[in-house]
Amino acid sequence: MAPRHRWRDGVIRRALQNGDTVTRDEVYEIGKYNQARTLRGITRPVTRIVSRMRAKGVVPASAVDLLKPIYEGVQAIGFSVPTELVNLAG
Repeated sequence: MAPRHRWRDGVIRRALQNGDTVTRDEVYEIGKYNQARTLRGITRPVTRIVSRMRAKGVVPASAVDLLKPIYEGVQAIGFSVPTELVNLAG
């Protein structure tokens, strides 16, 4: 992951520590973002990496996405990681 995207590792780690989710506020804290900033697109780099890994056969085509937004209306209120990942990390 490019250095400017590495803070997403922290988002995934926090979600794992929390049991499977990370809140919007935690994402702002981890990314050191001003709360006025939108979180639109923060899953794209992670999703792109997993898609490339699927395409290259590094992970199975059935591999789940690592970070998914949790919406309330049109706003992401948090993000989740798959239960399978939580179980592996546990």
